[in-house]
Amino acid sequence: MLRNKELQQVQAALIQSEERFRTIATITSDYFYSLSMTTDDSFEVEWIDGAFEKITGYTREAIKNERDWSRLIHSEDKPIIDGAKCRILSNQRNISEYRIFTREGVERWIRDYSQPVWDHQKKRVVSVIGAIRDITESKQADAIIYQTKQRYELAARAGQVSVWDWNTETNELFIDPGLKRMLGYQAREIESHIEA
Repeated sequence: MLRNKELQQVQAALIQSEERFRTIATITSDYFYSLSMTTDDSFEVEWIDGAFEKITGYTREAIKNERDWSRLIHSEDKPIIDGAKCRILSNQRNISEYRIFTREGVERWIRDYSQPVWDHQKKRVVSVIGAIRDITESKQADAIIYQTKQRYELAARAGQVSVWDWNTETNELFIDPGLKRMLGYQAREIESHIEA
């Protein structure tokens, strides 16, 4: 009788733990996955949870194996996936950033964190547990900052003007390379930090 009660308590705790995980998975912008590795080193999806449909536009049932997943990946980023797979099969953790196309054809950037599961008896990776984060907005912001910087540099060169900026809280100093040249200094001769 006591053994039965202990078993019921363990089962109840497991159900509660799974419910917590599913709740967290539904409120995050990430999704989580588990893949099983076949004997020919391809993968099959065991489960996907979280914001998968929101990010990709596909149902969980639409992505069952490596072939299904590979059609989402931007063709220029396939070498990134190949490298990630090699690291995983070598029993190494992997973090990769690459582009996918949603079901609607929209390009999205994702960061894929993957952890291999090694089977000591089989002496090989038998599955992969991972998490995916949608980093599209971050990549877009980085691109805007880069473009703005490029425009500024072109305008500064064309106008033959230079700027400097001093952050008084951190004592960080930014001196435009053009100003350094105008003053007769090499870039490395002026520090980017002011000693207090």
